[in-house]
This record gives sequence, structure tokens and C-alpha cells, in this order.
Amino acid sequence: MRWLIVCLLLGCGGVPISPENEILSDFMSIANVHREPIHNAAGDIVGVNILAEVVNTGPVPIISPFIMTWKLRTADSEEIARATHRFSRFEAGQVQEITLNLAFAPRSNLSDVQNVVTFDFEESRGGFQTRPYQPTDN
Repeated sequence: MRWLIVCLLLGCGGVPISPENEILSDFMSIANVHREPIHNAAGDIVGVNILAEVVNTGPVPIISPFIMTWKLRTADSEEIARATHRFSRFEAGQVQEITLNLAFAPRSNLSDVQNVVTFDFEESRGGFQTRPYQPTDN
């Protein structure tokens, strides 16, 4: 429903999104998230491979390059790992599969580890900030 309102505001003319528009996070979605732990020889978890789909759910293409930052944080908000992925043009409705490898200090489990994903234009004007997106693991 939100993208319909945005479409009406943009005139439904296929106006592409560029850095001056602050709706990037509203259009981007994360789906089919899979986390595969990486173990060391002692059996501790020392990283995670993340496989996911990134989707432009909006009605217009995103023409300016942007960065997706995927962070792993503990329940008390301590960041333990971070990875980024750069996107260029992203068509409306396009789905792109990504793979990220995040390494961190040895842990016995991932029970208190949360995913936090943000999307930011590479050359953002005016200090544009996105809100965190927290995907649900499958």
C-alpha cells in the first residue's frame, strides 16, 4: 500500500529513484534468508555465510548506486561482524541473490545474534539515513 501512495506522489510515470529521494529503504526488501555457521577445528562458530534475496518492491527503478550493509549484533547491540554489497541499477520488481561471508571471534552459538540491514545511496546528499531492516531467518 505504501508504494502505491509513493507511486501516486511520483505521478506513476516511472520516475527513477536517485539520492535526493529518501525512500530507498521503503522499496528494498530481504527475502529467503539462510544463515550457515562456519566452525573452526575446536567446534566454535567463527563466522556465518548468509544467502538471501534482495528485492526492489517499488514501482520504479533505482538508478543510483547504493550499498547494502549487513551487520551481526548481539542482543545488547554489540556489533560482531559487518559486510557490504554494492548494487547499481535495480529495476522495479527485480530480485537479486546475494552471498555474504561474515567472520567474528569464536562463539559457542548464535542464539543472541541479530541481523541488521541498512541501505544507503553511495553519494547520499544531505546526510540521508536509512532505518534498520531486520529480516526474519528461514
